[in-house]
Amino acid sequence: MEKLVFKKVKNWGPAKEALWVPEDIAGSVKALAEEANISTKTITCELLAFAIKHIEIVE
Repeated sequence: MEKLVFKKVKNWGPAKEALWVPEDIAGSVKALAEEANISTKTITCELLAFAIKHIEIVE
């Protein structure tokens, strides 16, 4: 499996909206945030930004 090397690239501002995710995903994000000593908000934004840039939708 490929690994994502995490490097914080942006200081994310305050949230103006909320996204609801399943508890298991939220738990995984919280665990990653603790391991990386980064806020849950920051790691969530970085992961989503990375995914959006690298997504390919196929039918």
